[in-house]
Amino acid sequence: MAKHIGAVSREVIDALHSKMENPELWRPRKTGLEEFDKVVRIMPGRIYSIEGVQKSAKTTLALHMAKALALNNMSKVLYIQCEESMFDMGVRILTSLTTSVDRNHVMDMVLSEDHFTELENAFDKTSKLGLYVEDKVFDTDKIFKLIDEVGANVCVIDYFQLMDDKIPNARSLPERLQEISMRIVRRKNSRPTVEGVAPLTVILIAQLNEDLKVNQTRQLGRDIDQAIRIVKTVDCISGGTIDGTIDIVADRGRIGHGGKCTLSFNGAHSRIGNALPPIEIEGNPFDKLTQVDDEEPPYAIIDEEEISDE
Repeated sequence: MAKHIGAVSREVIDALHSKMENPELWRPRKTGLEEFDKVVRIMPGRIYSIEGVQKSAKTTLALHMAKALALNNMSKVLYIQCEESMFDMGVRILTSLTTSVDRNHVMDMVLSEDHFTELENAFDKTSKLGLYVEDKVFDTDKIFKLIDEVGANVCVIDYFQLMDDKIPNARSLPERLQEISMRIVRRKNSRPTVEGVAPLTVILIAQLNEDLKVNQTRQLGRDIDQAIRIVKTVDCISGGTIDGTIDIVADRGRIGHGGKCTLSFNGAHSRIGNALPPIEIEGNPFDKLTQVDDEEPPYAIIDEEEISDE
């Protein structure tokens, strides 16, 4: 039923008054990545995509965002991992909170008593994270049921093309993914508003093909509020670990200004940071957890010509 614009305006003003009673629920969430936060506004109740080609640090970035949102239990985050096991995710979390233990130590099983001491310290820090991981449920309806069970107000799905909803009338994979994308939007938008609880934020990871387009569907681009696209990844081998940088383009979308930034990452520690090279493992946004006192590396935005159009 159509409404007069005056009635709509009154509802908006009343809703804003209500929100200002607890404004922190509705303000943008910070990730600890200063330049990233300038171009990406993580707003409660919105849908985001993290897009990139294979092995471009999508999961590392998504996991950083999940930890930042879950830090000190400010949000409850449900991370749906469709590709890796829960054990692998546990390794990622623990090694991201350490300085001397990385994923290579775990894979090669070369762990000393000092390593286990640091892992135990990292375990203690996970109590500050309102983060839950699931590696068996990939269906939209079951995911939203799990969201309610956990009480999550943020859900990360890693990754979108591996969801296994059964769509009987879909004649092709693109049609199936199109329906899944619309299902996610419908389920999120139909959730009732609960006083004192932030609305659900959804972060979808999507695989890009070599043309930097989302594999198999265009619907995702219509449904999300902002796309975060990893357009270039540079790996550097240093001291037996993989360090590097990722270049990000954030679409303007329906919210935020959009823009470009460069982040550092350490693949062995599943860690994203603010710094451009030289990359400092200690200079990560989780210093408050890892209790490292070293000075934070400088922030930087890349020039427009540094982003490849390919």
